[in-house]
Amino acid sequence: MATGRGGLGRRVGALGVRLVLAAAPIVAGTSDAGIGEGAAPRSVTGVVRAAASGAPLAGARVEIAVRRRGRAGAFERLGVASDDDGRFNVTPPTGASPIGLVARLDGYGAATRVLTKRSVVPVVVELRRGGALRVRLVAAETSPRGAVAAETVECARSDLALEAPLWIPLTNAAGGGVHTTELEPGAYAVVARAPGCVAEVLLDVAIAAGTAVERSLALRPQPPARKARCGAE
Repeated sequence: MATGRGGLGRRVGALGVRLVLAAAPIVAGTSDAGIGEGAAPRSVTGVVRAAASGAPLAGARVEIAVRRRGRAGAFERLGVASDDDGRFNVTPPTGASPIGLVARLDGYGAATRVLTKRSVVPVVVELRRGGALRVRLVAAETSPRGAVAAETVECARSDLALEAPLWIPLTNAAGGGVHTTELEPGAYAVVARAPGCVAEVLLDVAIAAGTAVERSLALRPQPPARKARCGAE
């Protein structure tokens, strides 16, 4: 479970984000899965399937993002695994409204869906063979440019980049400052932060099925008054 505050501007604007523009256009993804009407939270039920075959997918990690009422921007992510029939069921806590979900399974691209009050349940999430995104972090002041350790590298579909709960974390399993994930086809925004550095953003990174995209982000030190050593643990 993770907590935080919504809005890309609130999350990184105060850190002095420098926008790094990629060349690809924005590609809107699908959305509008929902939870039904009513003031009280309802269970979010659904099924995860393979888009190509329609077969249910067991063991998919499904995280439901919920926003707390009365706490501006506060959210939680509630995670479950799909069962042998690909089904999942999450009941939000009292006072929380589901706003979206992220579904992931090895071998498929991570899928993000918006939850609305007027759409139907169960939510059907179809996972597709995706493409790999690799983000290499380097320190702008080093020569030669060396990899740095980052606290967080996340991405979100370009059309959902203002919804903080729907950002997908990249992993640094191999070390060396390279963070990776697999995503469904589309365009994505990427944000990276490291201790003592200004947060950096990539916009409109195009991901296609069966491809691997690598981008580099040069992390600049914060202004002297706030500066720790950029890239330090």
